[in-house]
Amino acid sequence: MSNFDLPLTLAAATLLPIVLGALVGLRFWRRRRVILGNVVASAAVGAVILFLIAQTFGMFFSCSVDVDPSCGTQATLDFATRVLIGLALVGWVDVFVLMILGGVIDDRARKRSVRMEDL
Repeated sequence: MSNFDLPLTLAAATLLPIVLGALVGLRFWRRRRVILGNVVASAAVGAVILFLIAQTFGMFFSCSVDVDPSCGTQATLDFATRVLIGLALVGWVDVFVLMILGGVIDDRARKRSVRMEDL
């Protein structure tokens, strides 16, 4: 557990899924396919978060008692559980942010496409 860097993991878990999801969803949002863009962006966020959860799970639960004496103790398991739940919550927040971003992009595109001559 000594190689676990909590601030770096939280930064990666927060920023990487949002950036990747926005890049993937932007292609659909600009074409005014908001729902499809949200689905694709959410899938990208889900894939990244699942990868981070699996990586963290494997790191915490494959530790060796010979290398780290605190491995397998209740405190380590409690910390691992909190980190895994935190990663899942960050994933939900990332999806929520992307839904808002998709709505904002669609609203801007809709306002841009309305001409005063058409009214």
